[in-house]
Amino acid sequence: MVPVDRTSAHLVGDEESSKRRQILDGARKVFLDLGFDGASMGDIARAAAVSKGTLYVYFADKCRLFEAIVEEEEALERRQLAFYFDKAGIAGEESDRHPAVPPG
Repeated sequence: MVPVDRTSAHLVGDEESSKRRQILDGARKVFLDLGFDGASMGDIARAAAVSKGTLYVYFADKCRLFEAIVEEEEALERRQLAFYFDKAGIAGEESDRHPAVPPG
């Protein structure tokens, strides 16, 4: 049995994650500048500084790439909302203990 080198496997995962991030950032810029219909995979590859071949390794087509950006934005929005709701809940508890207006 061959031992698994987890360090190199971890580095490959980090490199893939970094490359995926690079592609998503480039694609986001192109989609914002040119719109979905105006953007081509070639434009996105240039903006991301990767080859078209690399782009297709990570995303099957422009629709899948756009979906990944939308999913990322939705996840960010959910995290921001959760943060604000948590913060509002804490503020609400404090205001219950120390009302700004005296009762009655």
